[in-house]
Amino acid sequence: MLLLITVIGLVAGVASGILGIGGGVLIVPLLTFFTGLSMSEASGTSLTALMFPVAILGVMVYLKSGSVRLSYALMLAVGLIVGIYLGSRLSYFVPAITLKRSFAILLLLISANLMFKH
Repeated sequence: MLLLITVIGLVAGVASGILGIGGGVLIVPLLTFFTGLSMSEASGTSLTALMFPVAILGVMVYLKSGSVRLSYALMLAVGLIVGIYLGSRLSYFVPAITLKRSFAILLLLISANLMFKH
């Protein structure tokens, strides 16, 4: 099981680095599918494992390359902090099936947007 979880992390890490996506987009569904974690557990685990190390590494690499609009990044950080707090509190009141379906719809919408935009 630990090897499987490590592979999930590796796949999400490579996707994050290449595509600039949050690894949670992959980690949450993979954890729920392969380990049986609930959406709340998978989300919490993903946030705990991802946010700190990914943020530190990403900040170092992108700041060094000059590819950061610091004013945008700071405002995004404010929104993320508030949003993560509210979302994590809300997740305990939303049925698991609603969370799964909402997440699936979000992934489909993002995929369609990427597929059909030039």
